[in-house]
Amino acid sequence: MSVENRIINLGRASKSLSISFVSQITTSAVSFIVVPLLIQYLSREKYGLWVTLVSLVSWILMSDFGIGYGFRNKVTEYLADKDLVKLNRHFKNTFQYYLIITFLVTLFFLYVLANNPILSKHKSLSLIIYLPYIIYFPFSISNQILQGLRLVHYTALIGLLRALLWFCFIAIIIHFEGSSNLINIAIGYSLINSIVNGIAVYLAITKSDITVPNFKSLFTPPVIDKTLVTGIKFFVLQISSLLMFSMGNYYVYSNLTPSDTAYYDTINKVYTLYMTFFNMIISVFWSEIVFQKTSGDFAKLRTTYKRLLAISLIVSLGSFAIMFIAPFFISFWTNNKILINKKDCLPFSFLVSVQSLAYSGAVFLNAFEKVMPQVILAIVSIILIYPLIQLGFKHNTGIGTVPLVSGILALPALIICHVFALRLIRYNAQYDIHSEFSSGG
Repeated sequence: MSVENRIINLGRASKSLSISFVSQITTSAVSFIVVPLLIQYLSREKYGLWVTLVSLVSWILMSDFGIGYGFRNKVTEYLADKDLVKLNRHFKNTFQYYLIITFLVTLFFLYVLANNPILSKHKSLSLIIYLPYIIYFPFSISNQILQGLRLVHYTALIGLLRALLWFCFIAIIIHFEGSSNLINIAIGYSLINSIVNGIAVYLAITKSDITVPNFKSLFTPPVIDKTLVTGIKFFVLQISSLLMFSMGNYYVYSNLTPSDTAYYDTINKVYTLYMTFFNMIISVFWSEIVFQKTSGDFAKLRTTYKRLLAISLIVSLGSFAIMFIAPFFISFWTNNKILINKKDCLPFSFLVSVQSLAYSGAVFLNAFEKVMPQVILAIVSIILIYPLIQLGFKHNTGIGTVPLVSGILALPALIICHVFALRLIRYNAQYDIHSEFSSGG
């Protein structure tokens, strides 16, 4: 497909969103079927260990120092400008950064493997789970390429394939294995992810018209530009996001028990599923906002802000409705192995409510690459989150400690991101009008 035709397709966000929703619903249904199978096969304690180890994979995938987010914006901008030369040059430079970071990640992983109490106790499992992801890391830029092309539905379809293969593997291993074996589970997990990640790389290259740089050119020094600075800012946001929203299993496993981790994980999966649909909307809107900004269409940009804010308000209110449904659903879902109540769900509803409202403002700052307000708040959150979580566990707030603390820390971002988003839209709209007058438009 030519760049010109792809630019026409850039406006088809509704199609991308529809396919993404259908794919995600199917993926989630399949993934939810796997959980009770795993709990039954592994036991609550081993399941708690498994989800704790797997949750740490996110630390590998976010180690791009935020460069990937900056590159995603550039993919959309270069295609809007129909400039494949700059796109390929920027891809080569970004890929070089990823290779350098891969080396650093490998060294860091070896250090953690020797010193972290959970990983060092389960070295074989850790190596099987994490090494394939470290090898894949430089190619994980493919996800940013697909999202930059506004092909979010491709990433959703890839996720569906991953879930289907994982379900088939679990069903087979349960049928043929009498006793639980975490090593075999880990081997299948890594093999499936390696296959699916390879497909993602192939699609990103073929759909973007990006030319893969030759081996010799990768040894030339990468260019240091403002994208690296922007990437570091996004990296701070990623660390904050991981500590607040993706480390719950680790916090609970370290401070409570493996069984408590299983309880936390099942509740968190329900709310994560709910938030996943909103995150898909954010991903689609992000590229739309970049495109509208690059095109100078600030009337549409204002409309986009209002629509996204309305959606986030609905999502926020819906998060509290979930706590009335979740106890019955989780009981049925896990065959009464996990029993919770509305009180257990309330902190999760609070967190998702704050998250959804904050994200709808933050995405504008991300698209405009004006993220310093978020960076300052993120640094504060990074400093405060662990002491506050430890304080919560000390005062017996249980598995609700993590979402409660994370929600409280996200409240300032909710307000500040929307204030700055509105300022960005108004300022750039006024600047665009003044530019037209000064140029005689």
